[in-house]
Amino acid sequence: MSMTAGWYELLIAGTGDRVDAVLSDTPADHLFRGEDLELHAGAFPERLLQLLGAKTHHLLFVTGDPARGLIRRIEADEQLRLERVREVRGASFPFEAEAYSPAVAERIKKALHDDLPSGVSLVDSQESEERDPEAKGVELYSPAHAYTYRAAGRFTGLPPGIFELHRRMQDLDFVKEKELEIDGREVPSLEV
Repeated sequence: MSMTAGWYELLIAGTGDRVDAVLSDTPADHLFRGEDLELHAGAFPERLLQLLGAKTHHLLFVTGDPARGLIRRIEADEQLRLERVREVRGASFPFEAEAYSPAVAERIKKALHDDLPSGVSLVDSQESEERDPEAKGVELYSPAHAYTYRAAGRFTGLPPGIFELHRRMQDLDFVKEKELEIDGREVPSLEV
C-alpha cells in the first residue's frame, strides 16, 4: 500500500537532460533536488566527475503521488536507471551561529524560534550572548568584540518543512548549517 502524503528519495543514474525531461510533469512544490539541499548523489569518484561537468547521478525528493508517476517514467526511459528508492521518515541537520551585531543576532534568533515551518523543531539548542564593554566596534576580524552571540543545535522534522528550513538557513549570514541527514528505509519501487 502506498503512502500518498509521504516523501521518497530517488537516486537516478543518467544525464541531467534526461532527468529534466522526465521531471517536466512533476509539480515544483512536490520536488526537491539533492543539490538544492547541498546533498550529492553517488560515491566520491562520481562527485569528481560532477565537478568536471559530467554529472551521472541525481538525487531527488518527491511526494507520494508525483513520485509514483515519476518512477514509472524513469523505468520506461532506456537512458535512465532508478538505482534506489527510499521512503523518507524524517531528516535533521546541526548548525552553529556566531554574530557580532545585536541586529544580526535578532535575525538569527527569529529564524531559530519564530519562523519554523510546520513539523520542524529545534532540539539540543544552546545560545549565549556576551557583552564586553572594554571592546569597541563590531569589526569582523577584531580580536575582541563588544557583542558576541553564539548558538548551536539541531533541527529535526519532516519534509517539506525541514527541506525548506535547510535551504533558508543556507542564505542566513553567520550561520553554518551542516549536511542534511536523511532518515529513511529502502523500498521497492512497486511499493510507492
